[in-house]
Amino acid sequence: GATGFVTLIAAGRGSGSQLVGAHLVGPGAGELIGELALAMRWGVSLARIAQTLHAAPTMSEAIRRAAREVAVRG
Repeated sequence: GATGFVTLIAAGRGSGSQLVGAHLVGPGAGELIGELALAMRWGVSLARIAQTLHAAPTMSEAIRRAAREVAVRG
């Protein structure tokens, strides 16, 4: 299977945290950065990203899972 990772950098804690940066490593990472750039530009919370449908099993699912971790655990 494919390998890689997603790191999301957030300002704030919990469900109101905002995305301020990200690291994506793995196949297709360049195709996924646009989603995170839009989220940063428009101030989308990590909770909203986590609530958004992402195709599975794909690398984009890693974005949703990482956002959920930050939104839930802060």
